[in-house]
Amino acid sequence: MPKKNGVKEWLNRGYGIELEIRALETAGVTAEGREPPPGCFAAYIKGRVADLNKVLAETLLAIGAVDDPILRALLIERYVNFKHWMDVADALHYSEVHVKGKLHSRALEAVKRAYTSIRGDGI
Repeated sequence: MPKKNGVKEWLNRGYGIELEIRALETAGVTAEGREPPPGCFAAYIKGRVADLNKVLAETLLAIGAVDDPILRALLIERYVNFKHWMDVADALHYSEVHVKGKLHSRALEAVKRAYTSIRGDGI
């Protein structure tokens, strides 16, 4: 079983793909001040969107197995909606310090336990 950081890295897999997709979409519009050839980025972006959807489906499966609805909401806001900590805290009506500290730590442990119980292997 990986440590908490391993769980966090596993949950964060979609974020990098999301950033890549946004960068590619921007590149498609602003490539050196001119439009790239039609479809230049489209096929690659489509593939990356499919990759993102697969990762998010796996992530939601693990998060959905967490019993506590507050911890599930935290995990969804952070690792599916890719919100900043301040926005996660606002959505949950807790302080950012409480969310980043105590709640996030509990959420990581809960998702690790839940995922292990449904999959039989660790994250």
